[in-house]
Amino acid sequence: MVARVLDRLSDRAERLVLAGSVAAGYALYWPIGRYTASLEPHEPALAIDHATPLIPEFIYVYALVFLAGALPLTVQTGRRLFRRICASYLLAMLVSYVVFLAWPVTMTIRPEAPPVDSLATWGIALAYWLDKPSNCLPSLHVSVAMLAGLCTWSADRLVGAGGIAVAIAISASTMLVKQHWFADVVTGVLLALVAWALLVRGVEPEGTPDRRGVLWLTGAQLLMIVAFASLYASGWVPWA
Repeated sequence: MVARVLDRLSDRAERLVLAGSVAAGYALYWPIGRYTASLEPHEPALAIDHATPLIPEFIYVYALVFLAGALPLTVQTGRRLFRRICASYLLAMLVSYVVFLAWPVTMTIRPEAPPVDSLATWGIALAYWLDKPSNCLPSLHVSVAMLAGLCTWSADRLVGAGGIAVAIAISASTMLVKQHWFADVVTGVLLALVAWALLVRGVEPEGTPDRRGVLWLTGAQLLMIVAFASLYASGWVPWA
């Protein structure tokens, strides 16, 4: 039934509808996080979690997820593959939300935000203010980044390889900004691999690679950095 409705849409309209559905699904993360923060937390702590330091500069890598997640939009996929990509995102989100509610994990060793004396420490303070240390396992931050890289790889090997490399860096950054446990990262990667294998692997793209969208995405990332730098320079501190 859903496929029949989508078949009536133009290619552009279908991509907008599906991308909007994924964005709406991702937005559920915040109300669920507010609720699970009130539940009894679990702590899958390992020695590596206590040994990993807070390195504020990794907030720049951590913030890449918001645009890295859109990477499949920048390459030529064809309608069938794009539908499978969006379905894999929604599956990863659904599984994550069920686990968040059934076995809530909180990042209990996240320190207080360091004094704001640079753009990096300002970014840490902003991230801590926006994102409560709940909804940790599996890391949706990691699974979205890794799934984006894998799905893009299915459409364009070159761009996808770069996306996977960025996803690995993002995965490391979640620990280095003290937002996630090691177990969160591992389960996030596994969830992405399973969702990709079930719904996307083996589905061939249509058309030849068109990488112009990657330039637009890179430009959007640069604009985001400029915007945050401007907010920092203006003295904006909403958490105060």
